[in-house]
Amino acid sequence: MINTQISHYRLHKKIGEGTYGSVYRGVHIHDDELVVAIKIVHAHLSSDKAFLDGLRKECRILSKLLHPNIVGFRDLVISEDHPPAMILE
Repeated sequence: MINTQISHYRLHKKIGEGTYGSVYRGVHIHDDELVVAIKIVHAHLSSDKAFLDGLRKECRILSKLLHPNIVGFRDLVISEDHPPAMILE
């Protein structure tokens, strides 16, 4: 997935793996100083309606939280071109 574009970001390096996805370092396509973490959902979960409903709920909750010990939520990207992705600070 390296060099894949998700929203306005290009995936540069895989930085982790979790239960339901992989996390990549993403860099804005027009400004390489804008760096984010992008969690890409595992492909086999992309068609699981219950999982996607839970993901949307998690993103709504994260979008309301502001705390120095919680990673900030920026966007949920759902596209037919790639599995769902969460863009995080």
